[in-house]
Amino acid sequence: MGADENGLFPGELGAREYIFIMNSDYNEGADYNDENWGPEADVIYAIWPKNRGNRTYLSNQFTWDILYNRPHTPEDFYTFSTAAVIEGDVRHARNDVEKINVFPNPYYAENQLEVRRNQRFVTFTYLPKKFTLRIFTLSGNLVRTLTEADKAGLNEQFLNWDLENEHGFKVGSGMYIAHISMPEFNKTKVVKLFIIQAAEILRFY
Repeated sequence: MGADENGLFPGELGAREYIFIMNSDYNEGADYNDENWGPEADVIYAIWPKNRGNRTYLSNQFTWDILYNRPHTPEDFYTFSTAAVIEGDVRHARNDVEKINVFPNPYYAENQLEVRRNQRFVTFTYLPKKFTLRIFTLSGNLVRTLTEADKAGLNEQFLNWDLENEHGFKVGSGMYIAHISMPEFNKTKVVKLFIIQAAEILRFY
């Protein structure tokens, strides 16, 4: 077969994939077509790997260079703004309690926030200033009761449970139910938590 109008033979360019990161808001590719070469369009980043020689497409290790078409200059300035902290708004507080949750869930032998071998915990979030949090087994046995006094601070929305029962023993692996009552809002929330404890390895015996 002969060459096409561009002087290229069929299959000479090989299989290719295109990735274009536009400078403007995404509009389903309306600003780019076959007559509009990528780097000349409204493109910040452009990536198009292709075959080279007789190498199988993407079978070998390679490096992609991403070139920025519009570099920053000393004349560029950026501004950032945030919303003010809302305090004492009952309506917002009521909405926040709907977001109460716990992480990591499931707890699989460890928490990335743990910094010591004997420090195990999960964190409850979006807790109000006053609450009672009771943790039960699936059979209904009460494991632990926690209140706002167990938080790190009065204005904290987070509470860490050290995975211990009322007597200071680590709880076993399994499903647990956390019941949070909030008398200030006359509301309750139930959260399910699955715990998988790590195997105990005795350092001294």
